[in-house]
Amino acid sequence: MSTQIETAIAGDIREYTDHDMEMISKRILSHREILAQVLRSCTMEFRDIPLSDTIKGIVGDPEVSRVVGDNTEDMTQSGGLVRYDIRFRAITPTNEETELIVNIESQKNHYPGYSLVKRGTFYGSTLLSGQKDTVFKNSEYDDIRKVYSIWICTQPPKSKANTIKRYRTIEEDVVGRGIKEPQENYDLITIVMVYVGSDNHDGILGLLETLLISEKSVEHRLDIMEREYGIEVSTQLRKEMSDMCSISQVIEDRGVQKGEQKGKLELIINLLTNTSYSIEEAMNVLGIPKEEQPMYREKIGQ
Repeated sequence: MSTQIETAIAGDIREYTDHDMEMISKRILSHREILAQVLRSCTMEFRDIPLSDTIKGIVGDPEVSRVVGDNTEDMTQSGGLVRYDIRFRAITPTNEETELIVNIESQKNHYPGYSLVKRGTFYGSTLLSGQKDTVFKNSEYDDIRKVYSIWICTQPPKSKANTIKRYRTIEEDVVGRGIKEPQENYDLITIVMVYVGSDNHDGILGLLETLLISEKSVEHRLDIMEREYGIEVSTQLRKEMSDMCSISQVIEDRGVQKGEQKGKLELIINLLTNTSYSIEEAMNVLGIPKEEQPMYREKIGQ
């Protein structure tokens, strides 16, 4: 009976609102002031660069995945597509400039049936191989740019919440101790896993909690962003934060509605199973309003 009830109330509401939440989260994260905070916290190259200079180091407008066929896609050798949430280039404003290619992914499900670290490694590898004939041609391998794939997990298990982990290539002396290779020649892919928790934390974890999962009001969250993180809240960012909070409330309200519908359906089915009531009699006994009754008829299939 439980399966019957779940099937009866399943619809496209949750999928639609989840998609909206995903899209608005991408747009919020793609603001240069926020990307700069992520760069300073998650990359070795920008950790000592002032925020204002980091913002200037972001090249052009970040590419945000919206529809199939947009320019955040890479083609793999097998012909498949990798679609990135956000992709952009950043150049360190130092004497020895370093250019990075950065991918940021917002991920709610910590384990969607496979390791996100492996997926991040695949994304990083695709970003690296995708530079052939765009960043470098023929055998000009010295022109390869280092890539980062940064994964922001908003619902991690408690054992990982409020942590950041980095995965990269290192040099090891297996036999003997020869002259070391310059790190920039082999440290070309870095995967960063950011596990956001609900506790109040400083730094990037606190910012991402405020942006993506906090239950505080919009104005309170915007105040934290300005006062504690020095983020200039534009009209567009304010609107997007307001939209995200509204969508979140819709999801919550519909979740409550879904629970109420499930309870009523269970009662109707119990009456139909254990009494001789017709579906109309069962709904009348339960006091279900006339305007709602056609919906329950359709869900039960009568």
